[in-house]
Amino acid sequence: RHTVGPDDIENSNPILVAYNNELFLFVKSRLRVMDSYINYVTKINLNGEVVNMWRLDIEGDIGDILISRNGTWYMAYVSNGIKICSSKDGLHWSKPIIIVEDEKYANGYVKYNRPSLTEMEDGRIFLSFTKFEQKTSTLEGYDFRNRSLEVYYTIFDGVDWSEPKYI
Repeated sequence: RHTVGPDDIENSNPILVAYNNELFLFVKSRLRVMDSYINYVTKINLNGEVVNMWRLDIEGDIGDILISRNGTWYMAYVSNGIKICSSKDGLHWSKPIIIVEDEKYANGYVKYNRPSLTEMEDGRIFLSFTKFEQKTSTLEGYDFRNRSLEVYYTIFDGVDWSEPKYI
């Protein structure tokens, strides 16, 4: 069992979720021995006492967590693109669904980041995220870098996620 202490927690947006009189703290921890990172969820009661801690089988950075009105949990995270999974209890998560994947090409790359979840009035789940693209080209010894940052969204209708659309 790995104990997460203040020196081990990565500076990557810990997320605190309140649900049914319990708190769930999602953190990323760095294992010093292996120099690797592991995501954890810690269940805490309202007195601040740790009830339990679980390792999440999720690689990458957790971007956002939403508990819908019907009690389904959604987690959007960044791992070579944007992925999303769901849960009924916040501890056991489904296999990830790939929303978009990062791209690398000869003169640049595309990275997706900053996922954010919202439940719409009609119960559909709205996911927004950013797309960062950098192109590099050279001309007569000069290095030109073209950068762009765009925002996209997709909507889950209860069955499928829509194709991402540019905002």
